[in-house]
Amino acid sequence: MKSAFFFLLLSLCLPVFSPPAIGQTDWFVPTPLQSTYQALLANHPEQAWQELHLALSQAPLSCKHWVPVKNAILTQTECGQTLPEQHTSPSMHTPSITLHMIRRFGITSQGYQIKISAVQSPLTDKDNHMLPVTLLSPTNHTLLSGEFSTQSPYQEIEMADLMIKPMPGRYLLTVGEHTYPLLIAMESRSQWLTLTHTPQGSQVALSLPETIEGCPAVNARWQWFDDEYNTLGKPQLMLRKTESVPRSYPLGAKHLAASVERVEFQQGVTVHYIQRINVPFHEPEPSSPSQ
Repeated sequence: MKSAFFFLLLSLCLPVFSPPAIGQTDWFVPTPLQSTYQALLANHPEQAWQELHLALSQAPLSCKHWVPVKNAILTQTECGQTLPEQHTSPSMHTPSITLHMIRRFGITSQGYQIKISAVQSPLTDKDNHMLPVTLLSPTNHTLLSGEFSTQSPYQEIEMADLMIKPMPGRYLLTVGEHTYPLLIAMESRSQWLTLTHTPQGSQVALSLPETIEGCPAVNARWQWFDDEYNTLGKPQLMLRKTESVPRSYPLGAKHLAASVERVEFQQGVTVHYIQRINVPFHEPEPSSPSQ
């Protein structure tokens, strides 16, 4: 198993790899990722995760080098779920945090968005506590700030749309007294959804990214929204590579989107990478709610 994993590392790291001489103790030439590679080869993914964070905190590195290593660590740790929690004794006021990294396509909605959502634990006292929330970019710029209430079961903070892709690297998310370092890299070249128009109506073609071994399967869904872009009903799975716009929809639906979502876990934070495309539709005579 170790031999197979070694050749995987070799295929990922050819630009920085040098075959060892007989008796050489270090497998890799000196690079910022040397310690990360060595920890992975020794089957110590937790240490490799720490080394990767250290490397990215010291200098910017190309995605083509560190993202494959990150994915290899996720594979060895059940998509990151067995990595040690960033905070082993969380306060009862610490909610379950999700970071959404969203890329949008469409005539009227293009660009990128970052959103943080929180699901609050029911184990709260009667007092309402406000938890300050900030997200720092790899260059230490504040991308997002706000507050979460300990008495709200679900809440979101989102930033205005960006026209350029958020830079890859090490982000710092702070919720209350807890700080979560996160390794984030959005897809920049591949488009997971494509909207086409035919005489029969609009269609969406899917080009799903590969699911990282051990992670939840990448999924594609339809989702309806009302005038204020509040979600309606439950998302409807897209099961074919090309799908036409659904014929039935919930009452009050005014907008439709198709999205592809990939999920990973990073020491107490769930990270969702989402690509979404707005799909125009003409309202026929409303049917009964589909959900």
